[in-house]
Amino acid sequence: MKKLAVAAILVCLASSCFAQLTQEQKVTDFSALAALYDKNYGPYQWKVNVFDYDLRNLQPWLAQ
Repeated sequence: MKKLAVAAILVCLASSCFAQLTQEQKVTDFSALAALYDKNYGPYQWKVNVFDYDLRNLQPWLAQ
């Protein structure tokens, strides 16, 4: 019985261990991902010329 109670308490406490990212961490993570695309994405200039879409313009995404 004692083992069951300890296991139940550990299961309840384990769910509170998961933390969400702070706003600064989210922005840093998104900026790192955008920098990775900026570095490795080949047809960047073609997208700007044809679709008028700038991959490096992060402000609309960060505003969300």
